[in-house]
Amino acid sequence: MADIYSYTRQSFSWKPGAYRLKVAIESPDSFTILDDEYTFLLTPLQVQKLADNLKHLEQYYANEVVPLQEGEQLKTITWNWVYPEMQRLDG
Repeated sequence: MADIYSYTRQSFSWKPGAYRLKVAIESPDSFTILDDEYTFLLTPLQVQKLADNLKHLEQYYANEVVPLQEGEQLKTITWNWVYPEMQRLDG
């Protein structure tokens, strides 16, 4: 499991700066998506808040993979979320 923890920590890719998001949806029905491109900015503080989630990795995997002993309960994890303001890009 140590390899999984290490890989996940090293794969953390959020950096401070601007990001562009394009929504793509596939469906058997034909339709048009309006407002499918956005941009948002992550500050250094927001990135640090997201990076703080890495300390919960071992407990998360334990909750999901390791069988509970009799009388044992899953340990609660409080994830850090950030909510950057998203701006719609006009296409």
